[in-house]
Amino acid sequence: MTGPFIRKNASAFLAGWLALVAPLFLTGCATSLGGGGAPSASAAGDVRTSGPAGSETKIAQMNQPGIGGTGKPNDKSPGIGGTGQVAGAPPGIGGTGIVGTVTGFGSIFVNGFEVDYAPDLPITFKDRKVRPDALRIGQVVEIEADGSGQRLRANRLAIRHEVAGPIERIDPARRMAVVFGQRIEIPEGVISAGNGSRVMKFSGLAVGDHIDVSGLRRADGVIAASRIDKTAPGETTVLRGRVTASGQTGFSVNGVRIETPVDSRPRTLASGQDVLIIGRAVGGRLRARRINQLGLRPFSGRVRRLSIEGYVRRAITGGVAVGRVPITQLPSRANLRAGQRVILGGSLDARGRFAAKRLRAPRVDLRRPGRPPANLNRRPPPGRRAIPPASRRPVQRAPWPRRPDVFRRPPPRRPDR
Repeated sequence: MTGPFIRKNASAFLAGWLALVAPLFLTGCATSLGGGGAPSASAAGDVRTSGPAGSETKIAQMNQPGIGGTGKPNDKSPGIGGTGQVAGAPPGIGGTGIVGTVTGFGSIFVNGFEVDYAPDLPITFKDRKVRPDALRIGQVVEIEADGSGQRLRANRLAIRHEVAGPIERIDPARRMAVVFGQRIEIPEGVISAGNGSRVMKFSGLAVGDHIDVSGLRRADGVIAASRIDKTAPGETTVLRGRVTASGQTGFSVNGVRIETPVDSRPRTLASGQDVLIIGRAVGGRLRARRINQLGLRPFSGRVRRLSIEGYVRRAITGGVAVGRVPITQLPSRANLRAGQRVILGGSLDARGRFAAKRLRAPRVDLRRPGRPPANLNRRPPPGRRAIPPASRRPVQRAPWPRRPDVFRRPPPRRPDR
């Protein structure tokens, strides 16, 4: 009887112990889960405070180690990156958005970032996809990338044109051309032809030539060209700008009349909206084939860190803007002036508010158009750039003392000569 008696008492003791400990264990679990079973603020990093734009992102970054940089995922939250995960943000939002001028190759150098890209990455060029060998020095690009620090990996890449079409007028004195009513300032050494194989002079342009214009628009509407590509007549035309008027027979962008039927226009198209028009030039007019409505937020809110190159201007809502992007916070001790060309970097919140924290002056040498290396899989040696470094001044050395002239006595002449 001893064996069964011990087993019976042991079972009763174990049942009593579980009845006593289980409530305490469940209470602790409920506390750690925030009562209703959802993760608490300290566990999930969902800490919200009032303050300047980007402060919520900073707190979320500190509470979730391993998520941050410019989109590098970790084992806990794959696909969420940027400069910190925003609490409640849908999966896949993060990374860095870059708008700037290509200044070198090896990878691709834009706004001080070195951005790698796959050899087969499809690149948006007007209304089609092209290979990375279509990239050139001086082109303005839009990049969505992941990574950390200044070394990134491109997920999306688009070549951006402000305008493309036939030249209407040329002003040689001011080195300006007009395409679809858009004034273009063309510096020396940025015009190329033959798919970038040769450099042209400004005098080589003529009315009627079709050109693709890469550059940045100033506050006065003039496009400061960083690259001009002369293409074949009849190429696809492009116009980027703001809708200024809309009617039954068409609408205007930057004061230029766009021909398109009413039923082919987006229903939400309205004055004041930014659009990208892709079409054909017919009789000197732009006939739209595609109308892309551009969102108010850069990269449609898909990035959490932004680096943008542009000209300082007054925002429509007041304050300062770079290009079309309003700035809600400027770097400390920043002294910006209207018309200044800058590169600003910082955080972008879910509402599209840009808190700039870094200011750089663009250093772009556009007089040497270039293209990517033929073998994109081969890494160039460290420090290699398509733009050569600035020429160094020769080292001044102390001159050596001049040797005195040595005069030799000629040999004596022989008497038989």
